[in-house]
Amino acid sequence: MKKDYTAETEYMRAWCITFQQYLSTITPNEEMKRVYLSSIEHFKTANAPTPSLTYRGMKEAFRDFVSSAKDLNPAQRQELNAILKQQFGKDLDDIDLEKDVLRIEKRGKINTDEEYRIIDEAINELCQTSPQSEKIQLYGSMLLAYKK
Repeated sequence: MKKDYTAETEYMRAWCITFQQYLSTITPNEEMKRVYLSSIEHFKTANAPTPSLTYRGMKEAFRDFVSSAKDLNPAQRQELNAILKQQFGKDLDDIDLEKDVLRIEKRGKINTDEEYRIIDEAINELCQTSPQSEKIQLYGSMLLAYKK
C-alpha cells in the first residue's frame, strides 16, 4: 500500500506560502516583493508528476525556508515565529534540522538523496561559520561514499 502524502504536502505548501508572505511584507525592495508574490502563486499550484515527487519537492522547499530563516534578525524571527505558531502550532524553533544532521552523522552513512542534500548544506554552513571544523572532512567523506 502506497503512503498518502497529501496532508503532509499541503501542510508544507501552506507553511512555505506563509513564510514567503511574511518575507514579502518585510522586504523594502519592490522587485524582491514581486518575486515573493510570484513565488507564492507558483507554490499554490506546484505539483510534480507523482504525489511522492510533489512531497519531496515541498519538503526540500520547506527545509530551504527553515534554513534561510537564520538570515532574519531576532525581531523578524520572533514575529515570523508568532505567525507560524498561530497558524501551524509550530514555529522555526520547533523544527530542528540539526537533529537530521546528527542522526545521519551518528549512523555514519548517507542513505538517500535528501540526506545527501542535508549533509551538503551542513558542510556549506560549517565552511562559513567554522572553516577549521573536523566535521567538514567527515561530512565530505560521507558525501563521497554515497551511492544512489
